[in-house]
Amino acid sequence: MYHNLGGGRFEDVTQDAGLSVPGWNTSAAFADIDRDGFSDLYIVQYLQWGPEIAQACYEGYPRQTLESLNRAFANLGDEPLALRLRGTILMDLGEVESAVADIEHVARALPYDEITHYKLSAAYRRRGRIEDASICMQMYQQIHETRLEIQRITREASVRPLSDKQQRRLTQLHKELGNQSDAVDNSNDRRGA
Repeated sequence: MYHNLGGGRFEDVTQDAGLSVPGWNTSAAFADIDRDGFSDLYIVQYLQWGPEIAQACYEGYPRQTLESLNRAFANLGDEPLALRLRGTILMDLGEVESAVADIEHVARALPYDEITHYKLSAAYRRRGRIEDASICMQMYQQIHETRLEIQRITREASVRPLSDKQQRRLTQLHKELGNQSDAVDNSNDRRGA
């Protein structure tokens, strides 16, 4: 990290800032990763290399991928998408009970997320909970079909204005998925036309 001293001069302050990260660093970005209102510095590393070091995110090494994920999402806590990803990796590791707990949490937080229902169906099936797996698969299919219908109507709207019937249907579909703001927007579009 360099501090701009002005006049085309810079000072290396990496050590003083506590940001010396060993490895092959390729880029960095600022984002509020932990949602505390402050920008966090995320340093991207290309790879760790050495004869004794396995490639963490390569096929066949899900445990090392999980360790990397835990470092990246350490401050996200119960962030649903982070939990869904961790649940998927835990499934690959055979830790199905932990995976089910994570994915069930996501399903409660994001009840209209089709991928979550698909993953939960797979987790339940592996636990022998066939009836629960079937219910989740039905939810996945219903949500997926609703999203496809929304996409179809939206594509039609890009070609020609929607009829009142299509607008009402689009509003209804958004409500079914819990997208109240989109449902209101569609309703307002109809009134403004």
